[in-house]
Amino acid sequence: MKSYRLLVIAGAVVQPMEDGNFCTKNPIADYLNELGESFGATTWVANRYQGTDYRGVIDTNRVKVVVVENGWRGRLRSWVAVFRLALASDYVLYYLPNHYLPIFPLMRLRAKRIAVYLAGDYEANIKWFADKRWPGWPRLFRWSFEYPMRHADALIARGRMLADVASRFNKCVHETIPLGHMKVDGYHIAKNKQDNEGYAQSRNVLYVGKVTETKGIRHLFRAFMRMLQRTPGADIRLHVVGDGDGQKSMEILAKELSIDGNVIFYGWVSDGAEIDKLFNHAHVLIVPSVYPEGVPRVIDEAIIRGVPVIATSVGGIPQEYPNGEVMIVPPKDSDALSLALDRMLFQRDTRDTILARAEIRRKHLCRYSSAAAQHIEILLNLKDKEKL
Repeated sequence: MKSYRLLVIAGAVVQPMEDGNFCTKNPIADYLNELGESFGATTWVANRYQGTDYRGVIDTNRVKVVVVENGWRGRLRSWVAVFRLALASDYVLYYLPNHYLPIFPLMRLRAKRIAVYLAGDYEANIKWFADKRWPGWPRLFRWSFEYPMRHADALIARGRMLADVASRFNKCVHETIPLGHMKVDGYHIAKNKQDNEGYAQSRNVLYVGKVTETKGIRHLFRAFMRMLQRTPGADIRLHVVGDGDGQKSMEILAKELSIDGNVIFYGWVSDGAEIDKLFNHAHVLIVPSVYPEGVPRVIDEAIIRGVPVIATSVGGIPQEYPNGEVMIVPPKDSDALSLALDRMLFQRDTRDTILARAEIRRKHLCRYSSAAAQHIEILLNLKDKEKL
């Protein structure tokens, strides 16, 4: 493998640093560095991130970074760079969506193997944005997904629903394990945090994701308020990890609902050790999305860590967790969400049942030490007929 050259296109954004380093989200940095360690030359093409809060450092001894600048000139330069890289690369890992579709046929002719990564439900995106974009956009957007899926050597899909979608276009489909803030090998589940039952004992509810309306945080706050009203003697904290365009309005809402004393806003947390600490102290992770996304990877991050999960029945979530691994409630239903929180936090039998069913999935995910290890296997066609 050390003689092979890998080209990774998109998948995340990159933050150039003043000292010459490049940063991205911690799990993405770990993932790319592991890919770079396995191949002789690895190049990652990514759009520039305008923020300054990423802390995951790319090892430039292993991975060359090509930064796509904003504006049409920057995009044009990136096209030239990707064209040249496509001529020189043995393997390509192509994340959807991106704007290099016209170069895809060249990659297909030149590379030994191309793996396309499908992370989201593009049909849901089309329905959501169809009336907000220019005429013809839905058809072009759909084609930008389906053409690469048809002509790839392998498809990597996040979750069962997307794997089923991908299987309509390609026979070689693999479900991916999550690219998340966890190390699967030897992970120890701290079960002692689940042993207390009394209302007087402290409880920690964890939310990890963007702070936007589509993520359902407004409904979560109302559910949390109602649960606090039912359990006046309980010491419960809601930890909100993430940022977004709804941050300010959610802080105002917390005050209006008189729950601001029980809600802690962390903003974006890039430190993997801090993320681990938050998960380790969490009694439940909640995913209250209202937007029909695919399968949020944070659910499996929690399952691998032994944290029970409550999630809404949107997108691919019901199909991904059909056996009770996750407590599923209707979206936009604050009452159902509130009761689910109460049951998960204070009914040991309910919590233990969810955890026992999730343990089967946890062991299944632990077949690979990391997402990078699985993707390397797929790229090199080592187990082409096996699905995760």
